[in-house]
Amino acid sequence: MVVNVIAGYPGQQLQPYMGGGAGLGISLLRTAPSAESEYYPVFNVLIGMRVFLTGHLALFSEYKHACASVEFSDNQLKADLRTNWFIGEIAYHF
Repeated sequence: MVVNVIAGYPGQQLQPYMGGGAGLGISLLRTAPSAESEYYPVFNVLIGMRVFLTGHLALFSEYKHACASVEFSDNQLKADLRTNWFIGEIAYHF
């Protein structure tokens, strides 16, 4: 779960925006005969654009990058998590 702060330009046809935030991640490591879960902070940044083709129809694209570090103490495993999302949608506004 991540909470973002987003700033955008409220244009009529083009609406670019960017933001960032932080949240809480959870990972589960299953090893025989037990399992271990860890909670850790997650940070992300995002940038996107909405382009209105008509008054109700818009194209939407967004890029998100998230990163976190998690350490499982029982198994002496440390991991750096990096995730990238490229999102594209068609939106209908009513």
